[in-house]
Amino acid sequence: MNVPPLVDIGPLMSASHGSPVSPARRQVSDALNEACGTWGFFRITGHGIDPALLRNLDAQARNFFARSDEEKSQVAMAKAGSAWRGWFPVGAELTSGRPDRKEGLYIGTELPSDDPRVLAQPAVAVVGTRNALDRVYVRECYNGINVHGMPYTTLTDVYVDNQRGTYGVRFYGDSTYRTDNLFLTRVVVETPYDVAGSAGFLMEGLCASVFATDCYFRDVAYGVHVRASGGNTPTFARFFRCAVEACLTNGYYLQGLSFGVVERSYIGINGLASGGGDGSGLVLGTDCSGCIQLIGNDVRGNGRHGYEIQASAAAVQIENLQHAANSQNANNTYDGVNVAGGTERFQIRGGYVGGSILMAGVATRQRYGVSIGAGCDYYIVQGVDARFNVTGAINDGGGSNKSVTGNLT
Repeated sequence: MNVPPLVDIGPLMSASHGSPVSPARRQVSDALNEACGTWGFFRITGHGIDPALLRNLDAQARNFFARSDEEKSQVAMAKAGSAWRGWFPVGAELTSGRPDRKEGLYIGTELPSDDPRVLAQPAVAVVGTRNALDRVYVRECYNGINVHGMPYTTLTDVYVDNQRGTYGVRFYGDSTYRTDNLFLTRVVVETPYDVAGSAGFLMEGLCASVFATDCYFRDVAYGVHVRASGGNTPTFARFFRCAVEACLTNGYYLQGLSFGVVERSYIGINGLASGGGDGSGLVLGTDCSGCIQLIGNDVRGNGRHGYEIQASAAAVQIENLQHAANSQNANNTYDGVNVAGGTERFQIRGGYVGGSILMAGVATRQRYGVSIGAGCDYYIVQGVDARFNVTGAINDGGGSNKSVTGNLT
C-alpha cells in the first residue's frame, strides 16, 4: 500500500543543529518540499511528542467534531478577533477561490504580548537557499519579517501592519552566515511608532545588496535604518521611488553603510515635534564609507534638516535637489542640506533647496538652503537654487579646495 513519505524532523527540533540553514535542516526542508510537490501530504517522526498524548488528541478531536454545528459555533473563528483561532465548518475556507471540503479547529497557546517567546520571534522568518514571498499580509505582530543567512530573497506586494517591535522587515547577516541579495518591490510597513528605535526596514550586520523599489515606510521611529552590528557593516543598498514619511525621528538613518543610493524618493514630514518626535529627513552617519548617492529626492516638511550629513568618511554625491520647508520644529534653526564640519569629498549639484515654494501654505522656516561647516574641504556646490530661506542661501564655512559656482542665491 502506498503511503505518504515519512520525514524525520528531528534536526528542526534540536538546538544542536545551530543555524536554520545548517545542512541537516536543509535536508529536512528538501524532503518536505519533495513530499508536498509529489504527494501533497507527508508523515513526520522525530518530533519528540509522547505517543500517549497523540492518542489523547485524536480522541478529543473526534469528540469535538461529533458535536452539532450549533455547539461548535460557540468557538467559531469569527469570535477570536485578530487571533487565528477557532472552528470553521465545511466550505468556510477557500483554496484558489474554491471552498474546501473540510472543517477544522485552529488552536494554540495563548501568550500575552510581552511574553519573551513572543518578543523573540518575528511573524515570518525567511530560511532556505532562495526564497520569494509574494502577496503577504502580516498584521498584529511584534516583529514582522526577518531575513537571515539567505543568498537571494524577494519580497513582493508585502504589507506589514501594526507591528509593535523593533522592525517591520529586517535584513541581517553575521560572521557565521552572511546575507545577500534582497529585492523589495511594493513593500509597505505602516505601524504605530510607540517603540523607541523601531524601523520600517532594518538592514544590519554582514549583509549586502538591497534593492528596494516602490516601497512605503511610515509611522515608525525610523523609516529606513542601516547600521553596523557585531563589528560587521552592511554593503550597498539602493532605494528607488520609495516613500518615507511621518516617522518619529529620521526618515532615513544610514550608519555604517558602504555604498548606497537613494533616488527619486519622497522623504517628508519626519521627526516633527508636533507628533512627539525630533529628526531629519535623511541622516548620513559618521561611519559610512565608499560612495553615497542622493539623487532627485523630494525632501520637504521635516522637523530638522532635510539632509543631515555628519562628518562621514563616504564620498557623498547629491544631485537634483527638491528640498523645501524643512526646519519645521524650530524656525531659522535647521537647513535644507546641512554638512557637518570636517566633512570632505562631497558634491551638491542642481535643483532647488529653498523655502516653501514646493509646499503651498507652509511657512518658510529653513535657515540656509545649504550650510557647510568649518573645516570641510574638497567639495563642489554648483547649479543650486538656494533662494527664499530665512537667513540666507548658502553658508560656506569650508576650506580652500572647493568650487561653489553657478548657484542662485
